[in-house]
Amino acid sequence: MKKVYVFLLLLISHLMLGQSGTIGHNPNGLLYPDAALATLKHIADSLQVQFQNQPTATYNAVPQGYYVYIAANGRQSISIKKDIDAGLGYAEIRAKYPHLYVLDSMYATRNTYTNYKKQKIFAISKEDQGSPVSTKIHFQAEKNTNNKSVKSSWLYTYYANADSTTQNIEACYITNPLELMPLKSSYARLVHYSEYFVGDNNVYYNDAKRYDVEFLDEPGVEMTAFLDYANARLGQPDQGRYEGSQEYFMRWSTWQNDKWLQADKLYAADSKFKKLLAEAYNNTPKGTTDSDFEDYIWRYYSKQTALDYKRSRRIFGAPRVSLVPRLHIRDIAVLAAQVANWHVFMCAHLYIIDTDFGYPTTTDERKTGRHTYVKELETLGINTGDLLIGMCLKINEATESHYYGNINDIGKILSEVKDRQNIAARLLFMIQDPELDIHNRIRMCYAFANYNYCIEDGAERARNKGLLNKAIASLPKVLCKGLIDNDDAFYSEN
Repeated sequence: MKKVYVFLLLLISHLMLGQSGTIGHNPNGLLYPDAALATLKHIADSLQVQFQNQPTATYNAVPQGYYVYIAANGRQSISIKKDIDAGLGYAEIRAKYPHLYVLDSMYATRNTYTNYKKQKIFAISKEDQGSPVSTKIHFQAEKNTNNKSVKSSWLYTYYANADSTTQNIEACYITNPLELMPLKSSYARLVHYSEYFVGDNNVYYNDAKRYDVEFLDEPGVEMTAFLDYANARLGQPDQGRYEGSQEYFMRWSTWQNDKWLQADKLYAADSKFKKLLAEAYNNTPKGTTDSDFEDYIWRYYSKQTALDYKRSRRIFGAPRVSLVPRLHIRDIAVLAAQVANWHVFMCAHLYIIDTDFGYPTTTDERKTGRHTYVKELETLGINTGDLLIGMCLKINEATESHYYGNINDIGKILSEVKDRQNIAARLLFMIQDPELDIHNRIRMCYAFANYNYCIEDGAERARNKGLLNKAIASLPKVLCKGLIDNDDAFYSEN
């Protein structure tokens, strides 16, 4: 129970940072102060000039094509497996098993990866008859699946428990090779732009080997001594004095709101406060700090050291469920901006760019109606349309450092860019462009649908829906079902 209280208090303390002064309300209404933005803009301008002189890189879309999907359970599964192994084709399997579950004319993309058993796995992502939900089917890779294209053949995954009381098979018959399709130059340029500005999708962590939820099993003696003394001198409310959590959390919030004003006075006048902080600073190794201590280092010692501390510590928690990981990365983004570490800044900023401001954060977004941090990128002169669309285009054999935008969130971000209507028109054009591969055209459907879902004007949203339906109709008919006349935001796992 104590850990639950500590966790909630941690969350409140992070949420109050905007009022405490560690990050602070910036007069510009943005997450970053003007001085940091000026330095970052200088870097961004230099990158823009360099990029203009770069020849466009070559990229291929992911291998893709049509297939037929079948599935069966029970004793029939092993019989089907044996027939496939014996070389029976699709027509023969259908004739022999007339009651099979079959999905015809499916559209597939494929990729390979190595699982935790060091096995090469071949995955087919299926666009389920144009349904907004994509799923993946995983196969242990055979020799032919390591080629750049997969020839007409069966791929299957079969499962049976030890006594064969549970059996099932999923099988795909590839009707045509899954082919690579080069991205034409104008689209390749967008991907290249996104890669040039975003260098690594994990760079905001610096060899962080420690995983915790900010409950250190053995916090350092010096750090503990300092925090205990600081909290006592600053009058941290004693949880044991209050009945129920609500009153305590209200008092905690009020205390946290005034904390840094009082801490500044202590730092200026209390020699023991400064001595204990110095001892903790000199004796606390990276990977063993917590957010409270890091904020003191941030304010009174070194932004670079505070950034190193935060990058050396990962936080458990699902970003869509828990705010704590996003707040942790937000702090990393702000510190990276202040010390002009471009790659850490960009990756951390993109991690939190779609943060929902239903919660108090660091600026006045709720007053200005903002729901994303995209304005910060526009302030730097970055071409947000090229960046976001380039991050959405799926390419084959992407490097580990390639940053993909979450297709489900891009629409929300696009709804707040300055040039959103022009970008929306670009998405509609891409959906209908026969020179763009089908998988990326479908991805643009998701981006546009989620963009339109975030538009508040009902008349504009209705017009956009009609334009999207017209664009979707240009796709193969088997892929249109589920996309046309869908009022909800689309979701894709792919």
